[in-house]
Amino acid sequence: MKRALKVFFFGLGAILLVTLVIGLLLPSEWSADATVTMKAEPAEIHGYVSDFDQWAAWATENMKTEDPSAEVTVTGTGVGATMTWKGDKMGRGKIVITESDPATGIKYESAIESDEINGRGSISYQKTDEGTVVTWHDEGDLPPVIGGYFAGMVNQALSDHFEKSLGKLKQAVEN
Repeated sequence: MKRALKVFFFGLGAILLVTLVIGLLLPSEWSADATVTMKAEPAEIHGYVSDFDQWAAWATENMKTEDPSAEVTVTGTGVGATMTWKGDKMGRGKIVITESDPATGIKYESAIESDEINGRGSISYQKTDEGTVVTWHDEGDLPPVIGGYFAGMVNQALSDHFEKSLGKLKQAVEN
C-alpha cells in the first residue's frame, strides 16, 4: 500500500512538473486582428470609435446580455477616454484611449483582470478607392504558465469578437 501511494504521488508530481514546464515554454502572448471595408470617410467612422458611449451600439452591446451583473462606466471621449467594467462573468477591466486621430484611428491600452496594463490595441483607418479599410488589432501578454495554455483561445475569441463588432460598426456607419 505504501509503495502504491509513493508511485501515485510521484506520478502526480511528475504530471504537475511536466504541465508547469510546458506552460512556461508555450508563448503567452496574444495578437488578434479583424478588418472590414466601409463605404464611409474615416472622420465619420471615428465618431463611433473614439467615443466609448458609442461602443454600446457596435462593440460592447452583448456585455449586459452575457453578464447582467456587469457595471460599465465611461468617462470622456478621445485621448484619455476610459471605459471600465466589472461583472461576475465578464470580470474586470479598463481600456484607455492613448491616441486619437480622425484620419488614422485610435490606439489604446488595457488592463484586463489586473491593475497593470497587459494589452495594447488600435482601431485604424486607411482610405482606399473602395472605401475605408478599418482594422482592429489587439495584443498582450497572459500570466506565465497558464497563459501559454490559453493564448490560442484568446486569439480566436478576440478575432471573432472583433470581426462581429466591425460588422456591426459597418452597419451603423453605412446606415
